[in-house]
Amino acid sequence: MIQEQLVADDSPAETSNGHASTAVPKKVRTLVGYARVSTADQSAELQVDALTAAGAQRVFIETASGATATRPELTKVLDYLRE
Repeated sequence: MIQEQLVADDSPAETSNGHASTAVPKKVRTLVGYARVSTADQSAELQVDALTAAGAQRVFIETASGATATRPELTKVLDYLRE
């Protein structure tokens, strides 16, 4: 999952006539990962390592059976992405 945020570029941009223009927002990408295992016996370590190696700055980890309808960590991921 990739989260994009608009941030103001602090450096003044110049227009074609050489005058400084107002700051232009630019997109910043944040890679967000979600690792899930079905039981407490299992480890999400390999998933976390792979997500981190892929550049994830934030990884949410959940232990939840496939039969479980509620996934609190997934809800946190989605809320985080909406911020």
